[in-house]
Amino acid sequence: MMKNMGWKVAILGLAVPALSYAAPLDEFLTAHPGFEAMHGEGEVGVDLMNRTVDLFKMRGDPDPRNNAIGDYRGLHARGGLALTRRLWVDGGVWNRKIITPYDNGESLALHAAAQFQVLQPLGAFPAIALRLSGWRDSASDASKGSPTTITTGDMSVTANAIRIDSPQDEQAQIDLIGTWTLPSNTALSTFVGYGKSSVSFDQLTINGISVGGESSAGQFVISPATMSDGSIGVSGVCVSQCGKVLDFKVPAPAGQTIPNGLNIGYDSTYFQAGGSFSWMSPEWRARLGYRFVKWNRDVDEAVVQLGKNAIDTNHFLTGEIGYKPPFPLFEHAGFFVRGQVMKNQFVGEVPFSYNAFSAHKFDHRYGIVTLGISGGF
Repeated sequence: MMKNMGWKVAILGLAVPALSYAAPLDEFLTAHPGFEAMHGEGEVGVDLMNRTVDLFKMRGDPDPRNNAIGDYRGLHARGGLALTRRLWVDGGVWNRKIITPYDNGESLALHAAAQFQVLQPLGAFPAIALRLSGWRDSASDASKGSPTTITTGDMSVTANAIRIDSPQDEQAQIDLIGTWTLPSNTALSTFVGYGKSSVSFDQLTINGISVGGESSAGQFVISPATMSDGSIGVSGVCVSQCGKVLDFKVPAPAGQTIPNGLNIGYDSTYFQAGGSFSWMSPEWRARLGYRFVKWNRDVDEAVVQLGKNAIDTNHFLTGEIGYKPPFPLFEHAGFFVRGQVMKNQFVGEVPFSYNAFSAHKFDHRYGIVTLGISGGF
């Protein structure tokens, strides 16, 4: 048991402030982590995507403004511990940074979970586990630097730039996992899960505005407001460089309502399903996992009303190869390389990054390469 401890799989799953969506690496969920009580596994890794590692051109053509736009750099640490042979706990932290034209795209994700093996394997029946997890993402701010125009009847409001202060998301999730232990050191796992998510922020600010024939380079704090007819619209209060426009109120676009979250903060539910296949030898480990996620968000109605496509699904395919050198120094440790491909970039990974103004940015595939060290104890 102890000889291959470094290759026993630590199960983790997680979430960020939109800089997203289902818990990362849930593709590798298993009902049978395989550790004795008070033993477990941890890993640290460097996550990246740039022109050098994008061998299959997952991101398409480079951005003409800057070749570095869309590059991803991150660090993570994860670990799990078997409290008993059937009770498992784990947690992780991710620091992520994706280069955008307007901000540093940096966010922090935290995750924790507890898992209990409800049924042990019996003949052709798999081990069954129930898993409860929670994860959150957060960032100092998120920005959109290109003009945004909203038309309400015969009035148009254009903001030159938008900044969201302290965006964050929180998720609670439950998964049912089944794992079959197969011959030749292989295993097959499947899972289904359901979760709830909440996206929030502290303040919405716009810089530079044109409304009702007047323009101002000022900075305005935006919030919902009650109009003279009792309907809910939007107000802007100037806080610096006000010029001619001190503050304003505009009604909601025809047929739309303005929620308290301004279509940036919202609630949602999601469903996920997937599975993985793994193989292990004394020196090598290989895993291949797939996950499908479907989201039901309050904000997607507003996305459609703004003439954009709601991106409410994602597909993840993740593969990993690990190697444990046959030397005493590496008795309980090894190296791994992992690749993850997403059909819709970060949808379901960093929920707060998705809102009525950014939804159209997620209809592109993306991939991440991870290099890391894992060890058992």
